[in-house]
Amino acid sequence: MPSIRTLSETDRLHLLRLARTENVGPISFAHLMERYGNAQEALDRLPTIARRSGAIIPSMDDIKREVDAHAKQGLRLLSIYDADYPTSLRHLKDAPPFISVLGRLDLLSKTLFSIVGARHASSAGERIAIQIAEILSAKGWVLVSGLARGIDACVHASSLDNGTIAVIAGGIGHIYPPEHKKLYADIAEKGLIISEDPLFTSPHAGLFPKRNRIISGLSWGSLIVEASLRSGSLLTAKYAADQGRAVLAIPGHPLDFRARGTNKLLKQGACLVETADDVLNEYSETHQYLAKDMAREEACEEYSAMPPLLPETSSLIRDIGALLSTVPTPVWDLSEKLGLSPVMIRIALIEMELNGEIERYPGDCVISCV
Repeated sequence: MPSIRTLSETDRLHLLRLARTENVGPISFAHLMERYGNAQEALDRLPTIARRSGAIIPSMDDIKREVDAHAKQGLRLLSIYDADYPTSLRHLKDAPPFISVLGRLDLLSKTLFSIVGARHASSAGERIAIQIAEILSAKGWVLVSGLARGIDACVHASSLDNGTIAVIAGGIGHIYPPEHKKLYADIAEKGLIISEDPLFTSPHAGLFPKRNRIISGLSWGSLIVEASLRSGSLLTAKYAADQGRAVLAIPGHPLDFRARGTNKLLKQGACLVETADDVLNEYSETHQYLAKDMAREEACEEYSAMPPLLPETSSLIRDIGALLSTVPTPVWDLSEKLGLSPVMIRIALIEMELNGEIERYPGDCVISCV
């Protein structure tokens, strides 16, 4: 887990340049920082690592413009090394290197619990989401959701007065859906808005899945209210399980397509929730600490023990590429099949990610993009 450190202005700018470099995802960012110790050294090495595609590194002027824009809009840009960065996220292996925040940072120190669900929710689904949100909020919990239509909007509106956190896709200021402009403004005033995307990024479909890992990562548990079998809410549940968080779900009628995802989660062992009391009973200090310990164990892999990049990784990259598909493949599976340590596999995966050949997936998995 990255430790808190004091950063100079120059260090912070170089960190942001590294984080904004094309195809440098959170895991590759962590590997590069652990190996080279500072962002400037990592940036100097990138052209060698991404020798096939060439690393597109933003200029210092581009980064200064983003930083200045944050200041002009009253936003804060937190790095993973800052003391105010959420501790629950810092434990994650794929923690966002930077997050933009607007609103009350004090909410991050409270008990955080996420509730998500269908955009086209039923009246009954919205009603139970509101009931549970109001009760938990009244007990001092801070509810986290994704500002989407349906269940998310109900959760935010029902917990607004006591503080709610909206994790959004796209840069802060890009409100989606547009009809939530008033809700967005209310959350900015009374709650907290978080985004890991560059400030000038417009929302698009590819950003929403990775946003979900932040929703679950902030929280001790995630409640899924309604979800079809292809719902993005199920990805939130997947992230929560991989992060060592609790997964909870509300059962539904078998003939309602919006219940198929939640019923599937219950079959897989999710906590069945009918009232707020079920959530309160699931929560305990023991469970909370267990979840954090599990996340910490995942995040504390010894990246610093990795050897320097191999002078030639083409053969290993070809071997890995032959094993990958659009189905997520665990790193440990690649390690076993190729008879190499996970460290050696990760060395090659950094180069493959920088060259746009793979994408990271929940559970320390990768998929092929070629």
